[in-house]
Amino acid sequence: MTLKRFYLDKGMEKFGVPNGKFRPIGAPSLISRVIAKALNDMVYYINEDRFMSFQHGYRLNRGCDTALYKVFENVFVHKIEKIYEFDFKGFFNNVKLNRVYEALKERSNLLAELIFSVIKNIDYQFDELKPETELRVIDPLFDADRLIFDEYAKGKQVIVRHGMPQGLSVSPLLATMVLESTKKKVPNLVMYADDGLIFGDKQTAF
Repeated sequence: MTLKRFYLDKGMEKFGVPNGKFRPIGAPSLISRVIAKALNDMVYYINEDRFMSFQHGYRLNRGCDTALYKVFENVFVHKIEKIYEFDFKGFFNNVKLNRVYEALKERSNLLAELIFSVIKNIDYQFDELKPETELRVIDPLFDADRLIFDEYAKGKQVIVRHGMPQGLSVSPLLATMVLESTKKKVPNLVMYADDGLIFGDKQTAF
C-alpha cells in the first residue's frame, strides 16, 4: 500500500496564525483505501464479540452520541457526582506492532500475519518532512544508536516509525484493540478511542 504525507499548521487551524507546530495527515492512495477498509472490516467482524462495552470509538453503531448518552446516564440517572477524565497522550503514536500482532493472534494466526505483513511493507511517500512524534529520523553520520540498516552504507537518513500508520482506516481499530487487551474491568468507564471518563471513586478503577 502507498501512504503519502502532508502537514497542517496547528496554529492556522485554531487561530489563523502559523505557530510552527504541525499535524500530520496521512493520505492513502485510492487502492490503499480500499485495501485498508477491507482489512478493517475483516478485523472487526472476526473480533467483534471480544470488544469491550466501554469503548465507543471506531465501533459499529457507536460514536460520540452513544458515549454522551452513557455520560448523561451516569450523571442524571445514576447521580454519580465524581468524574475523572484521562487521556493516553500520544497513544496511537506509541502502539507497538508486536502488541497488535499478539492481540490479533489470540483469534487468528493468519490474520495476525496478514496485518503484520501489510503494515511492515507500506510504501511511505513524503513531499516534505516535519517534526512529529510518529517519526524519528536517524542520521547515519551523527546518530549514536547506529542501527543496522542498508541505508547507512549509502549515507542516507533513515526514518524509524512508531505506532500505527496515520491515515489508514484500520489503524484506530487496531490501536483500540491493544488498549483493551489488558482486560481489566473498570466500573463506570466510558471511552472514546484513547480518551476516557471514570465515574465514581477512582480508587476502584486503579
